[in-house]
This record gives sequence, C-alpha cells and structure tokens, in this order.
Amino acid sequence: MTFTLCITQGAGEYPLGPFTRREIELQIETLISALDAFDGDPDLEPDPDGEPSLGWTRTMAWGGANDLEAAA
Repeated sequence: MTFTLCITQGAGEYPLGPFTRREIELQIETLISALDAFDGDPDLEPDPDGEPSLGWTRTMAWGGANDLEAAA
C-alpha cells in the first residue's frame, strides 16, 4: 500500500509520493533526529525544575521538602 502526501501553499497543492509506510517512517525519524541535533540531548534537563523528589524521603516521611534532584 502506498500513500500520496500533499503540501498546500497559498492556493496551490503539491502532491508528493507515492510513499510506502516504511518510507514515511524513515523520513519522520530523520526529521526528529534533525530537531534533536538543533536542540541537543532531548532527555537532558539543564536545570532542576524545583519539584521535590517524587520518591520517598530519607526519613521515609511523606511530603518532605528535600529536593533529591538538586545538585549537591
């Protein structure tokens, strides 16, 4: 099975393709990789977000104020 994609710009439509599902998946992966290259490591959090750890505290108390993600 193949798909034809259309790009609409102004009053015109420009068909692209036909593409197989696998070809579309590869293009999407390529574009995501390009965005990651622009933004850096997508999993890196540059600054702690100020939230306390969602796990247990050192004293096993609920609602502790220790931010276990903060830099020591």
